[in-house]
Amino acid sequence: MNGKIIRKIGAALLAAVMLSSLSACGGKEPEGGGTTSKAAVSHPVDVIGEAKAGKLTGTDVFIGRSAEEVKKLYHYGEEDTLSTSLASDDEEPLILTITEGETMVRMATGQVDYYYRKAKEEKGISMIVSMVDCYGFEAGITMPDDVKNAIAEDGAESAPTEDDLFFLPEVPADCLRLTYTAGSQQLDFYFVDEFLAAVTLSQPDWWKLDEDAVVGSGSEASSESSSEASSSSSSASGSVGASSNADA
Repeated sequence: MNGKIIRKIGAALLAAVMLSSLSACGGKEPEGGGTTSKAAVSHPVDVIGEAKAGKLTGTDVFIGRSAEEVKKLYHYGEEDTLSTSLASDDEEPLILTITEGETMVRMATGQVDYYYRKAKEEKGISMIVSMVDCYGFEAGITMPDDVKNAIAEDGAESAPTEDDLFFLPEVPADCLRLTYTAGSQQLDFYFVDEFLAAVTLSQPDWWKLDEDAVVGSGSEASSESSSEASSSSSSASGSVGASSNADA
């Protein structure tokens, strides 16, 4: 009899202990739940490091590279235009078109454009504008938070002006600019309808947009561009012809 009572008391105590344990577990927050700090997103490119060096991934042209070196890189003026490092073996060669404004010169490929001030030509390229993938970010897919999560430094958000977007044929209605300082360079990401549309890297001391008349993408600019490209090609062809005659 006493054994039965003892067993009942033991079972009751065990049940009470188990009930107490379950109640304690139910009162705790699950691991990983609640508010936690977001871990930094791993990114394959040191964006700020590259920008500090004046480099924009995807091209061999960097801030400070001379216009003559850019021409050679794209084989500008040669009879047979060859592809550059931006074009893979199965892509069409990138043709460099040069347009001169009053104070600025644009060297355009249709994917990446390079600018420099005439008054500071000896400084070299002062702005690079990319319309394609760069720094590991995909054009048309990357969103502002993707860039913010990949770069440790804080960027400044702003609504770009028409002058800021001089390199676009039209100023979009919904556009955001995310700006970072990278040493002496300025790195800007432009988003249209929340997706990456362009990236610019510039040297502010050499690039004074508010003081200079920068050539745009209108018909007058295209006319100047075609005229100069034609003139340069004719001159180059003439030189090649003269050289051939001399050799003969």
